[in-house]
Amino acid sequence: MNQILAENSLNIVYFITTISISLFLAIALIKLTLSLVYATGNANDELLINLMQIQGITKWKELEQISGVSSEAVWMLRDGNIDFLRWGELKQIAAALSLPLPNLLSKLGLLENNLVENNLDLEISGEDE
Repeated sequence: MNQILAENSLNIVYFITTISISLFLAIALIKLTLSLVYATGNANDELLINLMQIQGITKWKELEQISGVSSEAVWMLRDGNIDFLRWGELKQIAAALSLPLPNLLSKLGLLENNLVENNLDLEISGEDE
């Protein structure tokens, strides 16, 4: 009888140990995955950080405040998802970075450089196009 109780107790210890190790490994894998994803940054982070530093802007929150756009708008720009941004938001961000909008678009690779070099004056009307 004592032997059966000892075996059952040992099985419970093995079970709890196995579950604990599995949870530890799962958490470690999740942390590793997240660190790799966030270590790469967003598509436009390096460029935007350089442009921000030129203007003395040190934080994303500061860019949001100076430009007057939402954190979601800045995040979309950082991630390269500008399809969802309004022209007005792009203009505000460009102004905060002291760049004409065509120059910002060119730096982001969204406008051909030769158009900017030829001093193309883009008039983008409407804030919500």
